[in-house]
Amino acid sequence: MRSSATPSGRAHAKVAAALEEVHGGRVREHAAELAEHYRLAGPAYARSAWHFALRAGEAAAAGAEHDEALRLLTEAAVLQGGDPTVEPAERETVLRGRARALTRVARPLEAWEPAAEAARSALARRDGAAAAEALLTVTERVVWGWRTHPTWDDEAIELWQTVLEQQPREDVLTRARINAAIAVEMLYRPGSAHRATVLADQAVAMVRSTGRRGHAELQVLRLAQMALLRPDLLHHRAALRDEIVSLALEVGDPIDVAAALTARAQDLGELGRLQEMQSDVVRAHELAVRHHLPQNIVVSGWCLSLRKQVDGDLAGAEQDIAEIERFQATLAMSGVGIEVSQRANLRDVEGRLGEMEPHLRRAAPYHPAFRELHALSLLRAGRVDELRLLLGSYDEQPAFSFDYMWLPYMAVRAEVWSGLGDAAAAARMYDELLPYGDRLAYSVPVAFRGSMHLALGELARVAGDPTAAARHLEMALQVHRELGLAHWVGRTEEALTRLAGTVVG
Repeated sequence: MRSSATPSGRAHAKVAAALEEVHGGRVREHAAELAEHYRLAGPAYARSAWHFALRAGEAAAAGAEHDEALRLLTEAAVLQGGDPTVEPAERETVLRGRARALTRVARPLEAWEPAAEAARSALARRDGAAAAEALLTVTERVVWGWRTHPTWDDEAIELWQTVLEQQPREDVLTRARINAAIAVEMLYRPGSAHRATVLADQAVAMVRSTGRRGHAELQVLRLAQMALLRPDLLHHRAALRDEIVSLALEVGDPIDVAAALTARAQDLGELGRLQEMQSDVVRAHELAVRHHLPQNIVVSGWCLSLRKQVDGDLAGAEQDIAEIERFQATLAMSGVGIEVSQRANLRDVEGRLGEMEPHLRRAAPYHPAFRELHALSLLRAGRVDELRLLLGSYDEQPAFSFDYMWLPYMAVRAEVWSGLGDAAAAARMYDELLPYGDRLAYSVPVAFRGSMHLALGELARVAGDPTAAARHLEMALQVHRELGLAHWVGRTEEALTRLAGTVVG
């Protein structure tokens, strides 16, 4: 078989053999070179080629050369395709390595497929431990998850659950981590929010039952926190967010600390504790830049950009949006499209949102946030009849993802239906949003719409309750003045003027 190699191939095979002989115990240092020679030697040397590519990839990963690791492990996977003797467990090793490398180069959305393939292979061999190790690679160094917001994957949830069933009862930490991962997967699945909360709480309880406070425990808590990012759970997760920051500072890597700080910043922003929020975001961004953490740079960068909008630095926000958009385009992480949301919010502050209507119309099918912003752009453009035709009745409006983006985009929706003068819709929205009146409509990296009292005041006015409207608007005015939000003070005063005209009329 080997005699059929080309002269060039035979030459490369001889060079590879000589290198192995010369370097002896230091072959690992020359694994990439050996892999290339064996690759060029031809199909007969496929096993040696992928074996050395794998070793070289592992060495690159150990040296934090993650782009090179991904290249080598991808090559190893291709070379394994030419080796008829490769075993399933050997393929799984390469697949796990590729998934891990993808998370390290800020491409977590692409890590799921190799991880899932490795897990299914391990399950077929009845190796539950290997299946868990494979799937859990997507949770390593997690920042914003491994799915595009706000999607879910029923087959993935089923796979996680199958892997969980294969774990021994005594392996509490692995079971807790899988529980938390399933909770994250189920967060956006219709009708599964309660189940996600139960699973997240179970994962936290399992970690605490171990009595340990290490890096592995931190990873479970961080996953659980991701599954609890609903507005109705703000106080439920209050102790957890501070515990995670404290534990990250004790035992975490820089990526853990940065992610913990930006997660806590979301809660602080919603509560109107803007100075504390800004401190967390600035600290997270400094860590991300210093330690070259691409995903964290994007997250904290978006937070800082939006804060500039909130503070009235519109030119600075415009520049930041363009810079982060260019940088994020080099990655494959959740959060794609935030630049559209931030730019739309910026244009609305400038009084120019109507100019974005064509762009938002094209974007509307791809994310619920764009749909709400498109409706607002039509309202701003004065195209009310067209807006009514587009939306239909309030009963036909799709639910918005009940997570950290829900408050600002429900505030947008409230403004749209208030602008349409739909009293029945306004009354229903008022009841739905009333429990959140003391919050800011603030998704810290995505959108800001002032105090929820502003939205509630407008809804109450349209619903025909001027007393409640006045109460909410006066509270909104107080909040905006205390926080120094000049633009939102102006909007609230305009709302009070509309209310006065309604009462007089």
